[in-house]
Amino acid sequence: MIESRLRRFLTVLFPALLLPLQLLLFGPYTIYSGNVQEFSAPFWSLVVHLAPMIAAVAGALALLGILLPAKLFQHYVVALVGVGITLWAQGNLMVGDYGVLNGQDLDWSGHAWRNGYELILWFAVPVVSLIFARKMFSTAVFASQVLIALQAALLAYTAAQADPEARARWEGPPEAIFELSSKQNVFHFVLDGFQSDAFHDILKADRAEMD
Repeated sequence: MIESRLRRFLTVLFPALLLPLQLLLFGPYTIYSGNVQEFSAPFWSLVVHLAPMIAAVAGALALLGILLPAKLFQHYVVALVGVGITLWAQGNLMVGDYGVLNGQDLDWSGHAWRNGYELILWFAVPVVSLIFARKMFSTAVFASQVLIALQAALLAYTAAQADPEARARWEGPPEAIFELSSKQNVFHFVLDGFQSDAFHDILKADRAEMD
């Protein structure tokens, strides 16, 4: 019994890791590496907060697989891999171009055409996985191992090549900026896209008071 449960755990481990790793490690790193100039902290300082969640989700999924009846185990493992691969495809191959994210409302109508094939993919892959679970079982387990290994290798390579100097360096204003004249002062506000919209809303809310 112990050997059987251990074998089940080793079999379901990578399929169980596939989903939380996409959501909590590989996906966040893609965002981080593409916007490294916006972060002052290294990615690994963020991972320490995500790692417990990854372990908890993967552990729960693996435990469920161990406790399932034997006749459902293969279907469960293949379904995990199917959902994990679909999630990988959604986050890497089917990413929409929403333009500049500067606080303005997004025009979702321009992306409506994607709904059909994305819903079909999310429905078809898990269903096909369940139908052909027995035939796909070994391949699915191997595929989860390969997909995780490739993404981990890519993450490690890009992290090793990253330039620490490219990260943002936040510094406070010089002390002299707080020295105000008793006669006349000029305040110069430099706003980027998001803050400009927010500042405009504040002005509109009570323009007379702001003036």
